[in-house]
Amino acid sequence: MRYTNYFGRHFKEHGQPHLSNDCYKIYFNLVCLENKIHGIEIIKKKYKGTNQYFQFDFEIEKLRN
Repeated sequence: MRYTNYFGRHFKEHGQPHLSNDCYKIYFNLVCLENKIHGIEIIKKKYKGTNQYFQFDFEIEKLRN
């Protein structure tokens, strides 16, 4: 979770940056998307060795594009 860790550390060290609402929206959309992908990857591990394992690859690729 590269962006989540980066933004969290940055906000702790430097405080809240002065950005426009659009920039905040972009940053938090990145964090949200990254967390969705991470969650699907965790679920995917539980299905390892079954036919449903590869179903989650499609969902991950859909989120990444």
